[in-house]
Amino acid sequence: MGKKTLYIECTSGIDEKMLIASLLNVGISEDLLKPVIDSTGLEGFEIEVGKNRRNGSISNFFEISRESECEIETGSNRKIKTSEVYDIINRTEISDDAKNISINAVNAILKAVTETCYSSIDGIYNDSIILDKDILTIIVAAFCIDQMKVDDIIISEIHEGIGTSTNKGNIVSIPSPMIARILINSQLSVKFVDVAEELLSLIGTSIISSLTQKQKIPESCRILSQGIGSEKKESTKQMRAMVIEEDEPMVNNETWILETNIDDSTGESLAFTMEKLLESGARDVFFTPIFMKKNRPAFKLSVTCRGDSVKKMESVIFKNTTTIGIKKYRIEKTVLGYSIINVDTRFGSVRVKASSHEDMKYYSPEFEDIKAICNITGKGFKEISEVVNQAIYECFKLKN
Repeated sequence: MGKKTLYIECTSGIDEKMLIASLLNVGISEDLLKPVIDSTGLEGFEIEVGKNRRNGSISNFFEISRESECEIETGSNRKIKTSEVYDIINRTEISDDAKNISINAVNAILKAVTETCYSSIDGIYNDSIILDKDILTIIVAAFCIDQMKVDDIIISEIHEGIGTSTNKGNIVSIPSPMIARILINSQLSVKFVDVAEELLSLIGTSIISSLTQKQKIPESCRILSQGIGSEKKESTKQMRAMVIEEDEPMVNNETWILETNIDDSTGESLAFTMEKLLESGARDVFFTPIFMKKNRPAFKLSVTCRGDSVKKMESVIFKNTTTIGIKKYRIEKTVLGYSIINVDTRFGSVRVKASSHEDMKYYSPEFEDIKAICNITGKGFKEISEVVNQAIYECFKLKN
C-alpha cells in the first residue's frame, strides 16, 4: 500500500471553520470534539455542525459560539493572556502532534502580531492577544488534522484577493498586514486573484502555516475519501479535504550514470565542464583521481542524470573535454520523499529538509542558509550549526 496523504484545497481561500467542516465531512465523528473542548477548561462554548446543499453538492458547515448569545463578543473576558495560551494547549487531552500544530499556529500569530504591532516579542506575553474562541478553534482543527492519521499533507495553491476592502468603515489592504506576515514567514505559495475581498482568515492561515507539508501533488494516486466545508451563511466559498493514497514505487524515475576517463584536459576545462553539466540538469557531477595505463594520473568524470538528459550530457562532455568515448549505464535509485520546512532560530529562519523512512524521521538544515548566517554574523560554521540543530530539536521534539 502507498502512503496516505491529506490534500487540502484552498482555491476559495482559507477559513478555519470551513477547514474543520471539510475534515468532519471526510469522516471524523462530531462526538469526538466534545471531550477535547471540555479538556481545554474553556467553558461556555457550544458547537454546531450541519449540512448545506449548494450548486448540486452537499457540504458541511461548522460553527463554534458561546452558549449564551447575550454575552458581548468583544468583552475583555473573551481574550486570554499570551502567557496562558500554552497552558491551555498543554492541558488539553490531545496528542503531542496535535499540540505541536496548535502551538505552531499560535506562534505564527504571535510572530505576525509582533512584527506588525510591537517592537519585540517580549512585549506581548502579558497582553491579551487571542480570543478564547480562536484558541479553541485552533485546538479543534489540530485535533481533526491529527485524527486523519496520514503520512503527509499537501496544500494546494492558495488563492487570495488583492487590492483593498472596507471593514467597519475603514479601508483595509488585502492581504491584511498580519496575514501577509504569516505568508512571508511560512513561504506558503499564493496566487492573487482579481477579487477585492479578503479570502484568507488570520486563524485559518496560521493553522495551514503550521503544517509540515509537501509541495508537489503525486503524479498518480487513488482518492480514498473527500469532504467539503462551507460557510453556514449563503456563500460560494468552500474548502475541500481529500485523503489520497499515492502510487509510490520504491524506484524513482529512470536514472543513468555517464563515465569517462580524462588524462589530457586542463583543470580549468574540467571545472567549466562540471559547471555546464550542472546547469544542463545533471543531478550530480564528480571527479575521481585515477591512474590510467602507463601510470598516467587522470580523472574519472562521473555524471548522474535522468534518462531523457543523457544526450544533452554527452554533448556537454564532448564539447568541453578531450575525451572520445563515454560509458553509460542505467541504475535503480531509491529516494526518500522530503519536504522543506522553515525553522526559526535566534539568527533568523533556516530551511530544513525533512524526510522519513518507515518509523524514522530525518532533518537536515540547508548548507546555504547556515553559510549565509555565518557570513552575516561572522560566527563559525560549527557554532551556527549547533544553534540550528538545537532549534530543530526543540521544534520537532526529537528523541535522542
